[in-house]
Amino acid sequence: MPFGRERTGLLLRAAARGAPPAELLAGIDAHFGVRGAAALHYADPGRGVRRAVRLAGESLDAALLSGPADSVVAQGWLRELLESAASARPYGKWLLLPSSRPPRNMPAPGHQVCTCFNVREHQIEAELSQTEGDADTRLGALQERLKCGTNCGSCLPELRRLVRGHAPATA
Repeated sequence: MPFGRERTGLLLRAAARGAPPAELLAGIDAHFGVRGAAALHYADPGRGVRRAVRLAGESLDAALLSGPADSVVAQGWLRELLESAASARPYGKWLLLPSSRPPRNMPAPGHQVCTCFNVREHQIEAELSQTEGDADTRLGALQERLKCGTNCGSCLPELRRLVRGHAPATA
């Protein structure tokens, strides 16, 4: 599952008739970096359910969900939390529970403008509300602060449209 350029992820989905061998799961844990004390764990061996999450600072850095379909329903909102790099602290133990909905409202991720650096429209709008100057100056500030429009350039037309649509901040 690629998302952005600097922050990337790997999504592995697999199916089996029964619980996979412990050795296979240990290898997957090692690959995802969710083995040992660096991660939070939950296991129900009787049902073949395993969950692990790893945080980097306050952000979710890795999540592993394994088991029957009803035990991996949290994958949607966990993926959003992982991609957004938002603080996972408010979710606490919910990070390990099988819930199809987050325990609290997550802000909508919003429209992605720059794929290279995973920059969303709301981030651009927030920067523009604090940026003074003409259109070129404000575009340059966006590129400097958020890096959007500095790699492949495919987002530049939309960035220019957003800059034109927002009045510059006043001193």
